Amino acid sequence: MIAFYGLRFPHRRVRLLLYTYWDVRVSVAIAFWVLLQIMGAGIQVMARGADGVAYLAHLGGAAVGMAFWAMDR
Repeated sequence: MIAFYGLRFPHRRVRLLLYTYWDVRVSVAIAFWVLLQIMGAGIQVMARGADGVAYLAHLGGAAVGMAFWAMDR
């Protein structure tokens, strides 16, 4: 859902809370989120699943959102 929304409406703005509020474009927020998921997945794979967050599942969901966006075009 996040990836589809970010690709469908890239110029919309969202408010993020990172120590203070930041108004950023959705495309920037999605790029930041994907980067965090990739970093988390790399750490999780190296540690053999020591963390409880399913980073690879989040990336898979983002890939499905991108696929739905491609079909919607």
